[in-house]
Amino acid sequence: MEDIADPGDPGRDLSHQIAFLPGLASVPRRNIEMICDCLGPAGRLTCSALELAEIAGFGPEYGEELLRALQDWVDPPGLFARDLSDCLAIQLRRSGEEGSDAWLLITGASDLLEDGRAEEIQRRFGWPAQRLERAVARLGRLDPFPDFSRDAAPVVIPELLIEANEQGVSVVLLKENLPGIRVKDISEDVAYGSVFRRLRQQACGVEAEYRRRMETRLAVGLDLAQRQRKFLAGLDKAPGPCVLSDIAKALSLHPATVHRTTSRTWCSTPIGTISLGALFSRPLNSRPDISVAQLRCAIRSSSLRGKSAAALGRELNIPSRTVRWHRSRMGL
Repeated sequence: MEDIADPGDPGRDLSHQIAFLPGLASVPRRNIEMICDCLGPAGRLTCSALELAEIAGFGPEYGEELLRALQDWVDPPGLFARDLSDCLAIQLRRSGEEGSDAWLLITGASDLLEDGRAEEIQRRFGWPAQRLERAVARLGRLDPFPDFSRDAAPVVIPELLIEANEQGVSVVLLKENLPGIRVKDISEDVAYGSVFRRLRQQACGVEAEYRRRMETRLAVGLDLAQRQRKFLAGLDKAPGPCVLSDIAKALSLHPATVHRTTSRTWCSTPIGTISLGALFSRPLNSRPDISVAQLRCAIRSSSLRGKSAAALGRELNIPSRTVRWHRSRMGL
């Protein structure tokens, strides 16, 4: 059943996403659908934040807070924007680029950018032409019209609940989100028939296989959560070094089994709903104790402070060419 593709319905998928938004659990389904109706064909908001709060059943003072929560939650990023500049700014914020050159350009000089007044933008920010070109190129890679009806966002239902703090982690199955399987008892007269006996054996086999899969997901989820406890607890900004073979070796599983499990299992965590696969990140060759995700997080932070690749390389004790390569891949 995991391999059966669901053609999906854009409106239904979006309403499912919103229904899982923390704080909207008590909002009636009809109100959730009315929130979806507040989007225009290009994914733009067609009402005020105050009206949005009233539709959800909240007071008007929660309008901006609700709008920001929706913008930061639903996919594709950029939905519920008021205009084009807001749409691009949401996408940059969601990718962790708040404060970057592209962010400053779209939030502080969108009027000049729209009119093509490049020289005035350079004077306003004190940028050379190359820096402005890089910022414009980054904006060009964003989607100006993230229309959910054109490209339906996938709906995910978390199967695991991961709780993490400084003391440890816990992983449990979200049984309310999982299908239930039960082999019903039948009368003795029927049970002794060869056909029904074979069918019962098959049903018991399905039940056993399903139980084994859930046990595997729990084991893999717990091992990964323990390794990435600091990231899940919000103490680290990126997952540490961990690859498929690490989990496979620890649990005596085939790497393909680990890959299949992590790529198809979604978890509700303190940092949001994520795939188990998001907790993997390969280590650097020059510093096996640092992951690629951690390096890129450091690159993004250092770029906002104007730190050079050489300086960051010396700070992390890695080659500056490694920093430059990842920086170029990130479009910075």
